[in-house]
Amino acid sequence: GLGMELAVIDLPGPIARHDLPDGVLAIPYDARKDGAAKKAFARLGKRWGGKIDGFIHLPGYMTRQVNLDSLDPQEFDEGISVNLRSAYLALKEALPMLRANGGGAVLLVASGLATLVEKGTATYSAAKAGIIGLTKSLGKETARTGIRVNCVTPAAVKTPIFEQVSQQHIDYMLQKIPMGRFGLVEEIASMVCWLCTEDASFTTGGVFDLSGGRATY
Repeated sequence: GLGMELAVIDLPGPIARHDLPDGVLAIPYDARKDGAAKKAFARLGKRWGGKIDGFIHLPGYMTRQVNLDSLDPQEFDEGISVNLRSAYLALKEALPMLRANGGGAVLLVASGLATLVEKGTATYSAAKAGIIGLTKSLGKETARTGIRVNCVTPAAVKTPIFEQVSQQHIDYMLQKIPMGRFGLVEEIASMVCWLCTEDASFTTGGVFDLSGGRATY
């Protein structure tokens, strides 16, 4: 309904599982590989003449929820790589295309776990806290270039991953949310889309809570 032309950059598996609308460019991508962003954005450049007016970064990867000293260095590196380093690599490619466009919007997705941490989430929480820091710094860095950079921090959102979670854990998460329910994908998308439009033209470096009140705890 917003008249946007879209491209989805994701792992081949999720791309295959989703029925994307006609006209959406789907580009296979692995956030753990340093050269992947450069290849993906090169394809975007061909599609849109080297310019884009918006970029949304939405990876999410949770390492084993164990005590930090039980985590292998490789697992720690992978958690940081997928959740944080991938944003740096993608932004290196996206920012020149946004500048070529004369400006645009960047939206990074952190997590409520960036600040409201749980046992066993040290790597994920550290990476997502890094996303918040990146948002604030980059928002100031690009403030006079026409590029706005904002971030959302969702709490638990009802997605197919819930099928892999025990009812006990679902109940545990739910009792922490004052609204008494989980977020909906549509609610997250609504905020994300708003932040990417000119309706949010005086907002940059902002961190927007989507936790059903959990952040007030």
